[in-house]
Amino acid sequence: METIECKYCDTKISYKTSANFIIFCPNCKRNIYLECEYGYGPVTPCNILLGNEKIGTVNVDENNKYFLEYRFEKIKLNKGYLDALWEAIEIVKKKISPN
Repeated sequence: METIECKYCDTKISYKTSANFIIFCPNCKRNIYLECEYGYGPVTPCNILLGNEKIGTVNVDENNKYFLEYRFEKIKLNKGYLDALWEAIEIVKKKISPN
């Protein structure tokens, strides 16, 4: 397990590392970390964590179309590769933010 501190609200978060993942702070709900194999290999599957809880995954189908599995939804993404991860971040941000 690794630990990261949110630069916005100082919440400490423990998480399990993997090849591709995005972390949102469970307290302030901001995206605080992205790690992926951009430039070295595939960026999917990419787990999306709210603290240490997995809330979604970005993946690609057999037709090379990217999608976000968020809780029980499957959301088609319009972009690919690294841009698909940024698109997914924006979608998740809207879904978890109270505003």
